[in-house]
Amino acid sequence: MVDLTTGAPWETVTLTSLATDKRLFFDILSEARRMALERTEGKTVMYIAMGADWRQFGFPRRKRPLGSVIWMMGFHTEEDIYSMDLQDVEKVASYKHSLENWTTVYV
Repeated sequence: MVDLTTGAPWETVTLTSLATDKRLFFDILSEARRMALERTEGKTVMYIAMGADWRQFGFPRRKRPLGSVIWMMGFHTEEDIYSMDLQDVEKVASYKHSLENWTTVYV
């Protein structure tokens, strides 16, 4: 079935048991959750904004080796990339003071 408002597929599952122990249902659900998480373990899941919701975009992707990435300035070693990332973090941290003092007052 498909949700007509969002176009997302959905299903209803009804579980019935003769016993009064609810643990069986929790065990089934936790096993299903574990199996679902195993499919994305060690991979990157991409999401896109759809209206007021976030939806998974495509399939989970394996981590790409950093050495296979071509940067705008050419090829770099991992050490160069880590130092560029560190410089970016330090640059943003230096803006902290100016951002704290930059406020808009609405009257």
